[in-house]
Amino acid sequence: MREIVVCSVVNFGSLAASDGSVKAFQRALEHQPSVVGVQAVSGDYGPDNLGAGSSKLSRFGVKADLELLVVPCLQRGVKFILGGCPSAGTKSCVEWTTGILREIAAEHKLHFRLAVIYSDVPKEYLLQRLARGERIRDLELPDECLTANMVEASTNIVAFMGWEPFVRALETGADVVLTGRCCDDAIFTGAAIRAGFEPGIAWHMGKIVECGGMAAKPVRTDIPLLATLREDSFVVEPMAAEMRCTVASVTAHNMYERRSAFRQQGPAGTLDMAEAKYEQINDRAVKVSGARFVPGPYQVLLEGAGLAGYRSISVAGVRDPEVVRRLPDFQRRVAERVQGQLRAQGNHQVIFHNYGIDGVMGAYEPNRGKPTSAYEVGVVTEVIAESQALANEACRRLYAQVHMMMYEGRATGEMNYASPFSSVVVEVGPAYRYTLNHLLPLDDPHELFRMELFDVSGSAWKEVPGW
Repeated sequence: MREIVVCSVVNFGSLAASDGSVKAFQRALEHQPSVVGVQAVSGDYGPDNLGAGSSKLSRFGVKADLELLVVPCLQRGVKFILGGCPSAGTKSCVEWTTGILREIAAEHKLHFRLAVIYSDVPKEYLLQRLARGERIRDLELPDECLTANMVEASTNIVAFMGWEPFVRALETGADVVLTGRCCDDAIFTGAAIRAGFEPGIAWHMGKIVECGGMAAKPVRTDIPLLATLREDSFVVEPMAAEMRCTVASVTAHNMYERRSAFRQQGPAGTLDMAEAKYEQINDRAVKVSGARFVPGPYQVLLEGAGLAGYRSISVAGVRDPEVVRRLPDFQRRVAERVQGQLRAQGNHQVIFHNYGIDGVMGAYEPNRGKPTSAYEVGVVTEVIAESQALANEACRRLYAQVHMMMYEGRATGEMNYASPFSSVVVEVGPAYRYTLNHLLPLDDPHELFRMELFDVSGSAWKEVPGW
């Protein structure tokens, strides 16, 4: 009977710092998985890492986790896939991660075949397709199409690769695969399809395991999830003894970041889960079957980011109940005043994050505008401007003018803000915004995803020609 065991690991960058995560991964290896997959890129971080082509994770954390995961996988003959090098999947992120792996290979005298797959989309490629009159539609707003200005405004553009590049990499005999931006589920779907499984059940498995322990109870993103595929079904089980998969926890994950629990779009078509069946086979594991793959026109999601300006922030606390009550009004008046004072220097945007009032949810806070019971408020003032100098100056003036704002009935000569730092303005640097979220039709699933292949022997890396 055909079988493949897939292990999904998340929380990459901090696994080695957690004894629970390390033990759970070691427990997963005892099940002799065929593949260990990790998704390490997320849009949850916002556009800055994509715009800058940088990692949110520390080099120390990435190296520690690659060492934790790759070395035992190679010792046991387990394939290792890092789907999306942190934190944006750009060429610079892939090269940075590959450099760290190079150090580990030399230090541990490792021998393996490495596939590196890039997902960057050249601006010239998109501009040429637009020049031919092609309409590249927005994912959320189908009537809105990509323009040359959007492309030119982007510092980095990546495409979400589907399962096909993963299948090709494994077909070359790769033991380790590092990639650019990809669909999270494709990391695991590709391994299952390469093993001969039908795309519907393979994709549904990938969908459930993509976030590891999020499909179990209690939810823990630092605990691996194991999936065992046999013929037309798979079984999922968490690798921590205190956790369990239930029918409710597994089916709930169908809705994670999706509008529908029954249909999910992907590059190659649609995953139809309407007839899927879920069975509790013991107190910790769930068996899943019945999903279908419906082929469709091939298209990949484009994600782009570009420079929005330069950011400065200040941090302060407010304790006076009268100032807390009047704070949003103070801030509105001061923001208007400072924008008027600096208009000749250029444009700037002001955002006040008032933690204790509406700092987390902002305009979506249901109690916004109502009297607050907060006895103290933490204020982060954010300024994004055309230049760093303007952002710094606007932020300084905003802090100073709210700090000294007079109001009727003021009973003290002390100031309104208390800062934990003597330097009240923190220069953050470039700020980015999303520029692209569009669907690009492709005739060839591999067209945008260049692959390089290396035979690694300790510190010696030999590129395999022809890829």
